[in-house]
Amino acid sequence: MRNFKIIRQELFEATVPEAVRDIHVNLENRQHAIDEYQYGPANPAEPGDYWKELGKIWGIDADQASTMRCS
Repeated sequence: MRNFKIIRQELFEATVPEAVRDIHVNLENRQHAIDEYQYGPANPAEPGDYWKELGKIWGIDADQASTMRCS
Protein backbone atom coordinates (compact mmCIF):
# COMPACT_ATOMS: atom_id res chain seq x y z
CA MET A 1 0.00 0.00 0.00
CA ARG A 2 1.26 3.45 -0.90
CA ASN A 3 2.24 5.91 1.77
CA PHE A 4 -0.43 8.48 2.71
CA LYS A 5 2.09 11.34 2.24
CA ILE A 6 2.79 10.22 -1.33
CA ILE A 7 -0.91 9.99 -2.14
CA ARG A 8 -1.55 13.42 -0.60
CA GLN A 9 1.34 14.95 -2.60
CA GLU A 10 0.08 13.39 -5.84
CA LEU A 11 -3.42 14.72 -5.16
CA PHE A 12 -2.03 18.18 -4.39
CA GLU A 13 0.00 18.23 -7.63
CA ALA A 14 -2.98 17.00 -9.67
CA THR A 15 -5.50 19.51 -8.32
CA VAL A 16 -3.62 22.68 -7.39
CA PRO A 17 -2.52 24.98 -10.25
CA GLU A 18 1.22 25.24 -10.85
CA ALA A 19 1.24 28.97 -10.09
CA VAL A 20 -0.05 28.21 -6.60
CA ARG A 21 2.47 25.43 -6.01
CA ASP A 22 5.51 27.19 -7.48
CA ILE A 23 6.44 30.66 -6.20
CA HIS A 24 8.66 31.32 -9.23
CA VAL A 25 5.80 30.67 -11.67
CA ASN A 26 3.52 32.81 -9.49
CA LEU A 27 5.97 35.73 -9.54
CA GLU A 28 6.51 35.44 -13.31
CA ASN A 29 2.75 35.48 -13.89
CA ARG A 30 2.31 38.47 -11.59
CA GLN A 31 5.07 40.41 -13.34
CA HIS A 32 3.51 39.60 -16.72
CA ALA A 33 0.17 40.96 -15.46
CA ILE A 34 1.90 44.12 -14.24
CA ASP A 35 3.80 44.65 -17.50
CA GLU A 36 1.06 43.76 -19.97
CA TYR A 37 -2.19 44.60 -18.19
CA GLN A 38 -1.26 47.35 -15.69
CA TYR A 39 -2.04 45.04 -12.74
CA GLY A 40 -1.28 46.86 -9.56
CA PRO A 41 -0.35 48.78 -7.55
CA ALA A 42 1.69 46.30 -5.55
CA ASN A 43 0.62 47.95 -2.28
CA PRO A 44 -2.80 49.60 -2.68
CA ALA A 45 -2.29 51.56 0.57
CA GLU A 46 0.80 53.20 -0.98
CA PRO A 47 0.23 53.40 -4.74
CA GLY A 48 3.02 55.92 -5.43
CA ASP A 49 2.70 57.19 -9.02
CA TYR A 50 0.66 54.17 -10.16
CA TRP A 51 -2.59 56.06 -10.81
CA LYS A 52 -0.77 58.99 -12.42
CA GLU A 53 1.05 56.66 -14.82
CA LEU A 54 -2.09 54.64 -15.56
CA GLY A 55 -3.98 57.87 -16.18
CA LYS A 56 -1.37 58.83 -18.79
CA ILE A 57 -1.84 55.47 -20.53
CA TRP A 58 -5.62 55.89 -20.52
CA GLY A 59 -5.59 59.62 -21.31
CA ILE A 60 -7.35 60.63 -18.08
CA ASP A 61 -6.25 62.23 -14.81
CA ALA A 62 -4.98 60.24 -11.83
CA ASP A 63 -8.10 60.86 -9.72
CA GLN A 64 -10.38 59.48 -12.41
CA ALA A 65 -8.08 56.51 -13.05
CA SER A 66 -8.07 55.63 -9.35
CA THR A 67 -11.84 55.15 -9.42
CA MET A 68 -11.65 52.51 -12.16
CA ARG A 69 -11.10 49.36 -10.09
CA CYS A 70 -12.40 45.84 -10.21
CA SER A 71 -14.10 44.67 -7.08
